[in-house]
Amino acid sequence: MAKGQYDDVRVGDLMTLDDLSYRNKLIYNENVKAIPTGGQIDGEDEYEIVPITEVLGASTSKINGKPQGTVFGADMVTASEKAFISGKWDLGLDVSGITPVINGSGYASILADESVLQVGTGTDADGSIVVTSQKRIRYEAGTPIFAKFTATFMDESLSNGNYSIGIGFGEGFSVGDNGIGMYQRRVNDVFDYGVVLVRNGVTTYYPFNGELPPDFTILNIYRIEWGYLGIAPFNLYWRDTANEKWVRLHRQTFSSDLTHVTKPDLPIGVFAQNNGNTTDVYIRNGSFQAGTIDGGAIFDPGARQQTYKRSFTGTSGTNQLIFAFRNPYPDVTMYYGIDSTLIPPARSFRNSIASQLLEVGLNALGNNKIVDTEVVIVPSSDLVGGTFTPVELGYSVLEVSEDVVPVLTNAQTVEIFSNNKDQKEDKRIFTLDLLQPGQTALFIYTTTSVNFDFTAFIKYQDLF
Repeated sequence: MAKGQYDDVRVGDLMTLDDLSYRNKLIYNENVKAIPTGGQIDGEDEYEIVPITEVLGASTSKINGKPQGTVFGADMVTASEKAFISGKWDLGLDVSGITPVINGSGYASILADESVLQVGTGTDADGSIVVTSQKRIRYEAGTPIFAKFTATFMDESLSNGNYSIGIGFGEGFSVGDNGIGMYQRRVNDVFDYGVVLVRNGVTTYYPFNGELPPDFTILNIYRIEWGYLGIAPFNLYWRDTANEKWVRLHRQTFSSDLTHVTKPDLPIGVFAQNNGNTTDVYIRNGSFQAGTIDGGAIFDPGARQQTYKRSFTGTSGTNQLIFAFRNPYPDVTMYYGIDSTLIPPARSFRNSIASQLLEVGLNALGNNKIVDTEVVIVPSSDLVGGTFTPVELGYSVLEVSEDVVPVLTNAQTVEIFSNNKDQKEDKRIFTLDLLQPGQTALFIYTTTSVNFDFTAFIKYQDLF
């Protein structure tokens, strides 16, 4: 509804507060309410009339024209932001929590006396860097995601050639498989800012098209809202801190033929790349947070759960192997189809699927001594010998070994169990962090007992 029109208010109308003041009684007596959209009409804040049952909180997130919820609708759902990734730089750079890909003079460094990370190319003409978080946004079907971050883009007049820099979701955007973020670039002496989308390795740039963004050379706050699964658009916002408002800089819609990305499993990423430029081109970040907008389910409806069991005769010793679960990297093979032969074809791709160990059962029958069992996470590159086989080829990414030699130099202890002579079984729910590609979970035991029957059971899930 445009400003100045005062016809009957209907669900779905867009209007300003001036319009609403003429229909105040109707709005609050007919089970409808006005919520802010984040947009504007004639320079004034825009509001949408929605049923009270669909008013889902203070956020202005909207998917397919509805208040925050899922792309299948906001019906009676109380949705909220649930963060899975966050970062800041006041305590240093956690190198173990990132995956850097550096070429030439590329670098990442915290500025002296500042809690800001600078990611730059250096002065090599082909210098580049891509930094992604090891933690990823893994969200179920129909659930939108968000990212909030601070960013400073360099003064483009200081460069002497072509380059591109950006920040957002994805595996490096211009060099990755999938991603979406905000960019600054120079191509053939023409500068532009906007949104970069990488889908299945194909990069597309969407300039702001004449919109008036803020001064990018200062530390601003930005937000991306992205509805997954289907044609839900994404929106890029800038935080007007002077007026405490989110201002939309860009809205990107898609055709109904394809989803936004091919693998909905995305890290936070930042990149800088020189393309013949010989000046240091950089982007800075002060902090970030990303997650899903949903009802906070206590289980993951999209995960695939499996189990594994081993029975053997235990012997005395220190750090004896029960079994080891490896999340392979870089590639994994999964089934992707079926036909009348019922023999599913397989496809190999770069593994970005995390796994989570949920529950363990330990049974040391005939033991008259304490058996201490420990679960540790180690880099897969530390392992020695042994044979790994898929737990369930084509259905799970995990591989299992019963003969690998435990190497604990870089081990991170996750759980410790103790079975005594009166306790035949010890079964607990894990608090384990996600098992990322390139990591292995070792189950080891220490005891002075000999020749006892040991049975170990594990339940786990892959977060597709």
